[in-house]
Amino acid sequence: MKGTSVEKKKKKKRAHGEGSIYQRKNGLWTASIQIGTDESGKPIIKYFYSKEQKEVVNKLNEFKLLRAQGFDKLTSTTLKDYITSWLVNVKFYELKPSSYDRLESTINNQIIPRLGFYKLDVKNELTASIIQTELINKMFAEGYSHSSIKKAYNALNGCLKYASKNRQILFNPMETVVMPSETKFEKKEIKILTDDEIKRFEEACTVKHKNGELVFKIGYGFILILYTGIRMAEALALKWSDVDLENKTIKIDSSVVMVKNRKANDNAPKNILIEQDSTKTQKSKRTIKLCKKAYNSLVELNKIFNYDKDDYIFQTRNKTPIRPRNLQNTFDTILARANIEHKGIHSLRHTFASMLFKKKVDVKHVSEILGHADVRITYQTYIHLIQEQKDSVIDLLDEE
Repeated sequence: MKGTSVEKKKKKKRAHGEGSIYQRKNGLWTASIQIGTDESGKPIIKYFYSKEQKEVVNKLNEFKLLRAQGFDKLTSTTLKDYITSWLVNVKFYELKPSSYDRLESTINNQIIPRLGFYKLDVKNELTASIIQTELINKMFAEGYSHSSIKKAYNALNGCLKYASKNRQILFNPMETVVMPSETKFEKKEIKILTDDEIKRFEEACTVKHKNGELVFKIGYGFILILYTGIRMAEALALKWSDVDLENKTIKIDSSVVMVKNRKANDNAPKNILIEQDSTKTQKSKRTIKLCKKAYNSLVELNKIFNYDKDDYIFQTRNKTPIRPRNLQNTFDTILARANIEHKGIHSLRHTFASMLFKKKVDVKHVSEILGHADVRITYQTYIHLIQEQKDSVIDLLDEE
């Protein structure tokens, strides 16, 4: 019949990688797109489904846009798997062993138990709101310190920033997560020795048996720590080669710490003592001028141990560094003998700082002597001592 033939419309063929959209017999709209080929050369197809054509079109277009920007690499990976991989394959090669141990502990004890099951993908299932409520706020409610919460915040932020930079997630949700203000936390009072306790402590450190031998062979070592303010890890790494008696200085450029034994077997210890050729921070590397008591303590220690150049100041009979726990045990015994309540060795560092403040030493100089990374740390740590010294200066105005 003339004019009755109808020309069939040709279906426009989509270009490779553009994808296709069709409706199944059950009415479900489907979008598909080839995203690669397997080892045999067979196409790998990704599918999207919806009851509405418009929605499935949007899903396909969104995926193509994200894929063009490189955001389709990470799919259905849990935070637990991703952050563990980041820890082992990235941070292990960046951090000192002691720092790596701390990061691993934070991830395993704080982050994974609370957030590990959430998926990281282009949709960012792990939102800022979830992180805020289930990690940061919960840790605060459970009484964790500001320092502990900050460690968890920094660890997760570092991991997600890495994922974002590698275009594996759209953005880093940590950018809008808020840390609790430090004012919300109860400030722990630092423990220092009083003037009377300092006197009793020095006497206990240098007490002798009836035969004239020292009760504590390493007793003068604690006096050295007290009058230099060095950290325990720095003290344990201190060698005679770091001592300059002529110029009355000691050089601090390394630390001795206990770390997890990564090569441990059934018979090996879980933790080992290592020397790190670095200090806590870059500014912790410093040369400290010795006061008379610090200088004399080193002279006395050398009389006892007759050090060779590479000997540790705090050494065992085998000339290895004393283990931190053993040094603390000796310190505890000395405190008990001096009738002083239990304190950590770090209290000697705090006491040294307090002595400097009493001598009206500027906080900036105190910070440099202690090897703090920033003067703000000194302010935050010793704010009460600093305020006391300011008050005492004002009180001078009232003296006649």
